[in-house]
Amino acid sequence: MIHRNSRPRLLGTSHPSVKMLFVLLILTVFGVEGVIAAPLSQHDFAITSVVDGKTIALKDPISKVISDLGSPPRATIEIKQPPDEGPWDVFRYEYPGLTVGFMRGWPTIEFLKLESRLFKTARGIRVGDTYAEVVRQYGPPISRSSERAVYQLKVASSKNGEPADWFSLDFELRSDKVTAIWVNIAGE
Repeated sequence: MIHRNSRPRLLGTSHPSVKMLFVLLILTVFGVEGVIAAPLSQHDFAITSVVDGKTIALKDPISKVISDLGSPPRATIEIKQPPDEGPWDVFRYEYPGLTVGFMRGWPTIEFLKLESRLFKTARGIRVGDTYAEVVRQYGPPISRSSERAVYQLKVASSKNGEPADWFSLDFELRSDKVTAIWVNIAGE
């Protein structure tokens, strides 16, 4: 029997399966690309160890990496010679699941590469998470292919007269799962 003041309660229900169906309907209609996330800030270009909670970020001094993570088990150097520039050296400190890069003469972190679930981004994304979770945390990327999703932020220089840096988060993907995460300075 239907009471006079009763009405159907689809959205007001507390039943979890009805709420989940509603969420799936919204995602189906609008897609994950329609999700609005907080804008990027310079704080998004840091990573945190899930083991001990220590955080390192782009532009942190290399000495902080060594004090937080210890001496790297492996260190390499690569000499690059871009056209119209002099040679420059890229140093890589390789830890389990993490590579930290910096340049000779610039003793600050220029890039971080995460390759395991031992580290997470500032918004909690780890290797193995889905592309949909990346979009929920960061919103739609500025560039997307089947193999990567890229987010960038222009960061003003701390020194007068120097150009601004472009900080970049680059999620490598395979079958819509994160396989590696690059946190780096992309240049002008």
